[in-house]
Amino acid sequence: MNKTIIKDYIPINPFSRPHVLLKEVKGIVIHWTANQYTTAHQNLSFFKGLINQKLDDKIKDKYAGTQFIIDWNTILQSMEMNERSYHVGAYNYKDGITSKIGSYPNDYLIGIEVCFKSDSGKFEKETISNLIWLCNKIMAKYNLTINNIYRHHDITGKDCPKYYVENPIEWGKLLNEIKRNQP
Repeated sequence: MNKTIIKDYIPINPFSRPHVLLKEVKGIVIHWTANQYTTAHQNLSFFKGLINQKLDDKIKDKYAGTQFIIDWNTILQSMEMNERSYHVGAYNYKDGITSKIGSYPNDYLIGIEVCFKSDSGKFEKETISNLIWLCNKIMAKYNLTINNIYRHHDITGKDCPKYYVENPIEWGKLLNEIKRNQP
């Protein structure tokens, strides 16, 4: 597979790219964008737009980011892999996660936001191909295994990526495809 990562970084800001290094890379978290038919570039624009917020005690600021956003055509990198992104923050984490990963999982996990077209939220064949390639690239760089790939749901309990939370057998198939395509 000959694929290219397009680097289009979010400007450093407190809301979507704090420019803090990860303490250690312990895994990869797969998300869905939850907005059907939007592209990687459109979702990157959202994260870049968060910089326009003002720190104000009277409003609730939105903190969100990710290292990667992929769709059926594109693999975008929005910050360095070893930078913290706000993609798995929560008030409460699933039992055992903080003892396994760390008290603040954003300090240890690389996020991949995945775009989709399907009404069900299932990722398209081309998108899955990009996801498999990217996961294997990250796994090789950080000496991770298939056991270090999580759904957002596995960390926080959030219904994300929705299709793969509702269809755990399909999640298992996706993990098997990632493993089968390891170099």
